[in-house]
Amino acid sequence: PARTEINDANFSVLERLAHWQAGLWMFEDHPWLGVGIGNYGANYASYNQPYFYEPLGHAHNVFINFAAETGIAGLATFGMFWLGAAWVTARRAWARQGWISALAFGVLGTWTYLTVHGLFDNLFVQHMQLQLALLLALVAALSATATPGTRTLSQSGSSDGSRTTLRNSHVN
Repeated sequence: PARTEINDANFSVLERLAHWQAGLWMFEDHPWLGVGIGNYGANYASYNQPYFYEPLGHAHNVFINFAAETGIAGLATFGMFWLGAAWVTARRAWARQGWISALAFGVLGTWTYLTVHGLFDNLFVQHMQLQLALLLALVAALSATATPGTRTLSQSGSSDGSRTTLRNSHVN
């Protein structure tokens, strides 16, 4: 087998690979329910690679981390929620509701960033899920006020220059 010298230039990559491997081994040993939520760090010593003895508390990959800690059950639940949130937000983004759709596109951009970044780190450690939850809640709340067949405030207007509300600007 080939050997790689650990140095400052490759330490970050090798450390991530070591944590990914440990997480995958945890999942392999505990496929259904994982090692328990928040127990990655507590179990790391049983799965660590040589030279990488420090448990960071997460696997440097949110999907491997979910698999290691919650098994198939938790990973499937997280996957359904994660993809469901994207689906609902995407539908709102393409609903042509002015600034609500623009906000939904922005939330989709945030979701995409978190998904891609989640392949290499676990931003949930930094409570990024709370910020995404607030954005999703904002899209949901604003979408609830925009009923089908109405225009949003940015699309509404009247010929006499008076302010038009969301409720009385029905599209015929």
